[in-house]
Amino acid sequence: MSAFITSGFEKAIIFSNDGMGDAVSSKVCIIENEKIKTLSTISFYDSLAMIYGYASHLCNFKKNHHNGKTTGLAAYGSYEK
Repeated sequence: MSAFITSGFEKAIIFSNDGMGDAVSSKVCIIENEKIKTLSTISFYDSLAMIYGYASHLCNFKKNHHNGKTTGLAAYGSYEK
């Protein structure tokens, strides 16, 4: 919202992606005249974050809490192993 208010635009599209948040992982909205209209949402249960959560769990990290570690460590992995 702060990016929109300071942009000078009157209308914008908002894309929001999060792991879990309020049980919504992704949302697409339009903002116009300081009013937000939601166009689409993706539930947490349909999120790719679930895959990262499971991968984190397999690496003995706390599921859905240390997913960033799993993402960061992926760069050091080897597909041959």
